Amino acid sequence: MSREATSAESASDATAQRAAARRVLIVDDDDVLRQQLAVYLENHGFACFTAGDGAQAILALERHLPEVVLLDIQMPDISGLDVAAITADLEPKPKVIFISGYVDAVAAAKKFHLEVFAVIEKPVPLRDVAREVERAFEA
Repeated sequence: MSREATSAESASDATAQRAAARRVLIVDDDDVLRQQLAVYLENHGFACFTAGDGAQAILALERHLPEVVLLDIQMPDISGLDVAAITADLEPKPKVIFISGYVDAVAAAKKFHLEVFAVIEKPVPLRDVAREVERAFEA
């Protein structure tokens, strides 16, 4: 087999794997929580990408095209609400799950007319996160 054919097959395999992966972007400025969520969800079969702030999240949205975004609301630079607003313009549009200690996350999302799949309050029960992410993929 030629080197070109092998490269084409490898590229095709990588594309198929990417399409089959259930991609989740985890955005939180809490390094420990972000890594805990990533490890837990990867152990449950999800392909996880992480961002520590809103600016990194915007880049990761473009690079990884996640189907689901776990998003903290209160972050130091660009808020989760602003990142969620950006997801509304993406195609395909990822499902947003807010993870926040902000008590009125639902009201904030409604105020800004954001489409949010779910809200999980901090402290985050890992089982609840996995269940909500699974539901988002099934919806």
